Amino acid sequence: MRLAGSFVRAVFIAAMACWALPVLAANQPPTISGYPASSIKVGSTYYFQPTAKDPENHALVFSITNKPAWASFNTATGLLSGKPATFGKWSSIIIKVSDGTTATSLPAFAITAWTAPTITGTPITSVSSGSTYSFTPKATDADGSALSFSITNKPSWATFDTLTGKLSGTPTAAGSTGNIIISVSDGKASAALAPFTLTVTASSSVTLSWTRPTTNVDSSTLTNLNTYKIYYGTSSAALTHSVAVPATASSYVVTGLARGTWYFAISSVNTVGTESAQSALLTKTL
Repeated sequence: MRLAGSFVRAVFIAAMACWALPVLAANQPPTISGYPASSIKVGSTYYFQPTAKDPENHALVFSITNKPAWASFNTATGLLSGKPATFGKWSSIIIKVSDGTTATSLPAFAITAWTAPTITGTPITSVSSGSTYSFTPKATDADGSALSFSITNKPSWATFDTLTGKLSGTPTAAGSTGNIIISVSDGKASAALAPFTLTVTASSSVTLSWTRPTTNVDSSTLTNLNTYKIYYGTSSAALTHSVAVPATASSYVVTGLARGTWYFAISSVNTVGTESAQSALLTKTL
């Protein structure tokens, strides 16, 4: 009986030693990489193709959250593409890839669609020597980007404001500057006015003189005269220029007048700011 029992136990132990359990390998997640562009010009095509692979060569499927409405997405390749029609910003976009068991995603990103600025305006192309020149274009940017201005071939006598695009100055001699270009930029794109030529013409002057007034319109004595105000222009109905002259003066030389017919009038202003009616028009053809 001992021998039989020992034999049975030995057989059982041998059978246990031959039993082997299978070892299952852990699934390895897929990888995904790529650097999506963060901005695109309105009307241009956006294109981003991530790179993904699986260590075990499992079939991969892509997905996206917060996809822009203007874009399409390919779940087989992960391609995100489209053409934004208006400016805007789309945030928290996440592209994932899955092997059916686990998923891996790119960091969340945003896409901003921007527009190029616009610039308009018709520059004055002629000014008389001694006269003040001033031109400021109008510029806008639909997406609200900060704008800066620049100029090429600026006249030597003029100054230019890069914040407003204003070109101004007072030329002292006749001459001409060609191919002047004023541009505006939003930091990503720029726009420019058509090139123009600015001509400075020789100017003439007119000397005006008058007699100091002594009474007010009510015939009372004038005791508080402060200044004279001279008005002038190239139309009798629109004296578009003016200059204030001290009450001690009895004459004034108006300079920087271009060739043509000019109209002049003068008024008196007292110390409280009351201004008299303008005098009769004087005319001078240069």
